[in-house]
Amino acid sequence: MAGPDFRLDERVVVVTGGMGQLGASFTRALIAAGARVAVIDARIDADRAKNESPYGTTIAHGFLTLSMIPTLTKENYRVENAKMAINYGSNKVRFIAAVPSGGRIRARSELIDAAKVDDNTVNLTVKNTIELDGSTKPAAIAETIVRVLF
Repeated sequence: MAGPDFRLDERVVVVTGGMGQLGASFTRALIAAGARVAVIDARIDADRAKNESPYGTTIAHGFLTLSMIPTLTKENYRVENAKMAINYGSNKVRFIAAVPSGGRIRARSELIDAAKVDDNTVNLTVKNTIELDGSTKPAAIAETIVRVLF
């Protein structure tokens, strides 16, 4: 337990795995220190999902799908003579269809804009459509910004 001088008043703390023994102990200590705590804990209960979920199975979190875009799109386009490319952010993100556990996804990319930042930097805005095998609707559509340095 932290000492009386350890305060986190009005700080927001996110605890992942907060329902386990160690995570729950951390959560209690953070609350005692004044923090506002958000607990994230993914418990996968396939039987419960089968019976209670509108999807009839467990599904991938939308932000997991979003986080896979750089890997899914790395072969979709190439920028010649770039020294480095980094994820700079996102504009519009929509999760349209749930991705069931074991679902197969792929990405289609479309260049929306290329904006010069300075003589050595360009921001590419790319519309990424995450397609889901067997679905007429995409799993997600996300406009991402890739900062390219030359």
